[in-house]
Amino acid sequence: MSAKRVLLLSSLLAAILLSRDASATLVRMLPESSHYQGFVYYNEEWDNGFGDTEHLRGRIDFAVYDTQGENENEFTAAGYDIPGEGRYIYAYQIFNNYFGYSEADVAYFAALGIDMAYVDIYAIGSQQDPAEGVEPTEEYFSDEDQDGVGEAVWDFGLFDEDLILAGEHSWFLAFSSDLDWVRGDYEIRGPEPGDFPVPEPAALTFLSIGGAMLLRRGKNNFRRNKTVR
Repeated sequence: MSAKRVLLLSSLLAAILLSRDASATLVRMLPESSHYQGFVYYNEEWDNGFGDTEHLRGRIDFAVYDTQGENENEFTAAGYDIPGEGRYIYAYQIFNNYFGYSEADVAYFAALGIDMAYVDIYAIGSQQDPAEGVEPTEEYFSDEDQDGVGEAVWDFGLFDEDLILAGEHSWFLAFSSDLDWVRGDYEIRGPEPGDFPVPEPAALTFLSIGGAMLLRRGKNNFRRNKTVR
C-alpha cells in the first residue's frame, strides 16, 4: 500500500471544500494549535484476507504544538501531558468514518519519515480523548533499516474489542521531537490477512481428539437409544 501525504498537502483546500458536509459529522477533538494543524481524508482498498476487497474510509486529524512558542501551553492547558521532552508535540487522531460508511476496521497507523536523531524512542504514547475513543495496544518507534529514518507506530491489535471499528475513533496519538514539522507521510491499514489467529498444531491435535470423542459418544448414544426402542 502506498503512503499518503499528511502535512502540507497541496490539495488540502480542495479537500476541505469538497468534504465540508462530511466534516460536520466528525467533530475535531484535538486541542487547537497556533503552530500547525489540519486533517486529511483517506479512502483505501483493503484485502480482508478472505478473497474480498473492503474500503477503509475515514479522516485523520493532526496538529503540531510548539512548547516554547508564543502559545506554549496549548496542549497542556487542555489537560494533556507532553510525551517526552522534545520541543514539538506531534498529535494525531483517527476517525474510521467517511460519510458514515467504512467497510473495514483500522488495525495500524504510522507516521512516516521520523528523523530518529531528534526523538526519544520511549517518548511516544496515547492519551484518552474527550469522547471515549479506542486505545492502542502498542506504541513504538520503528527503525528497522537503521538508516536514521523511522516511523511512529500505533497498533490496535487483532480483535474487535481492540480495533477501531466503523464509526469509531482513536485516542490522541502523540510523540515529541526536537525537530519542527516538515512534509510527511502516513500509513493506515486494517488487519493483515496473516494476523487472523488460527489454532497451532498442538491445538489442532487437541481439537481433533476432542471431535473424535464427541463423535464416538454420539454413536454410542444412538446405539443405546436404538436398543431401548
